[in-house]
Amino acid sequence: MPRKPLLREASVDGSVLTSCLYAVPGSMRAVVTEVEVRSVPFTTDENERWDLFSGPDLFCEVYGPSGNLVHATKVVSDVRPSDLPLTLDETFSLTDPGPHILRLLDADIGGSEIINRVAFEPGRLADSGPGAGPPRCVQFEEGDTKLQLNLSWKQLP
Repeated sequence: MPRKPLLREASVDGSVLTSCLYAVPGSMRAVVTEVEVRSVPFTTDENERWDLFSGPDLFCEVYGPSGNLVHATKVVSDVRPSDLPLTLDETFSLTDPGPHILRLLDADIGGSEIINRVAFEPGRLADSGPGAGPPRCVQFEEGDTKLQLNLSWKQLP
């Protein structure tokens, strides 16, 4: 019986989700070891630069199922196309298996601007099918934005 890819459908907002590997059933907790920004639009939908005199100041926020902020990475300032792919390499656990939102933002003095957002469910990643190991990376593509989460897994007691 052939295995189905872990994430082969489009989300409600039309983003394309793909996985590097397959996952196994079980009570596993995802640990994000890196958030890799592979591509990002350097202008807004209105074709304006994110920052007036430099590249965007990128960081990510991850929100859990209840809308609580799970983690925010440090800001990487003045990102240029030649800086990509860019790794935001802070390790954090996703303790809830439910739906999460990852937002890629441009930090500004007057407030941050959302560059893009993707939805994912850690529980679906760990419990998607028999006979394979949990994914070590998951890629998200939404418009001109491509992100990759590099993962490790912990077995829950």
